[in-house]
Amino acid sequence: KDSEAGFRMSRIRFCFLIYLMLICVFGIAGSKVPRLQAFLGPVAFERFISMLACLMTVSIPFTNPWFLSRASGVADPSTLMEYEVSIDDNVLLLLDIWLTGCHMMLPIRWVTLWPVELAAILAYGVPALMFGELLLKDIIQNAVLMTILVAAAALGKRALEVHERIAFTSIATERTLRCQAEHRLVAATEG
Repeated sequence: KDSEAGFRMSRIRFCFLIYLMLICVFGIAGSKVPRLQAFLGPVAFERFISMLACLMTVSIPFTNPWFLSRASGVADPSTLMEYEVSIDDNVLLLLDIWLTGCHMMLPIRWVTLWPVELAAILAYGVPALMFGELLLKDIIQNAVLMTILVAAAALGKRALEVHERIAFTSIATERTLRCQAEHRLVAATEG
């Protein structure tokens, strides 16, 4: 019976990993297609990318065999794995890697990323409370540390965005002054 449950569990996990890869492929492909960007417009495009990032974020905890087996109800996780308690470290690390990647790599504004940030906190807390085996104080400690990491990433993204806007304004002002000077020069030589 355990081997049948193990086979079903590995099939569920394989299908789940294919699902995650499809989200990544469509997200990457969608973010690079200029026609999609033009069709949706900038705000809808950012929301679309943010929605895909949220789907991925919410899915990450179920890459953990313990959470996946408990959520699917296929088998007792301790019979399928070599450890007898859930290990939350991998889930937290994957969530942090994903969130950092979203903040640094996605071509969207800071204000559009807040659903991904909220999803990252909830994506750990809810499965850990529902399916995890850690003590409540450990889950709360991990959730607080995850919240601090999310806040740091959000503040870093915002600071980077402010810096980019200041640099753009500086370049635009310099080009405007150069154009005005060239116009005055042409007017002075012709007049």
